[in-house]
Amino acid sequence: IILNIKELKFAMDSTGQTVDRKLATADGLAVTEWGLAADTQTLATNLLGVFAGWLINNESFNKQEKVRWLLLGGITGVILGFLWGIQFPVIKKIWTSSYVLVTGGYSGILLAGFYQLIEIWGVRRWASPFVWIGRNAIAIYLLSGIVGGLIFYSGFVTIPAKGLLGEYADLLASLVYAGVIVLIAYGLFRRKIFIRL
Repeated sequence: IILNIKELKFAMDSTGQTVDRKLATADGLAVTEWGLAADTQTLATNLLGVFAGWLINNESFNKQEKVRWLLLGGITGVILGFLWGIQFPVIKKIWTSSYVLVTGGYSGILLAGFYQLIEIWGVRRWASPFVWIGRNAIAIYLLSGIVGGLIFYSGFVTIPAKGLLGEYADLLASLVYAGVIVLIAYGLFRRKIFIRL
């Protein structure tokens, strides 16, 4: 059975609402607007990250074995996700189970590559901006809304760029946005300012 996008969204809404009605009690089970059924995909995505973290922290595997397991899991996830996507499309907006497999698979492959590069080969210098951002993740997250608003909604970058670059103006705005965020993160890191809750 192949459904179009509207039918698929309706089916997901109906399934989620039905599960919510059956499981939600007077005790007030917390569910999202998509329903409890849609939360299972989100939970599965989070568990993939938990399993990857467990593997990386598990000392019973050597480093190269960890890379192999991450690659194997990643490639398997991508293949299974796209195969499942033939019947149940890969759609981010409704976070389909095939989307979970595909994105989890790509994440495993990327994690394996970064682990090989950073932890095994010791090539770390290029990753410094990620360290700067990670040391002040909450502050950067909060500042990103302000910076994004100034760049995208004020037209500070996008309006002049649209005249020069046309459809590539948004790309320029995104690069400026990322650059400003990295510069802020670097400034905080260099001054040893670490904001925590």
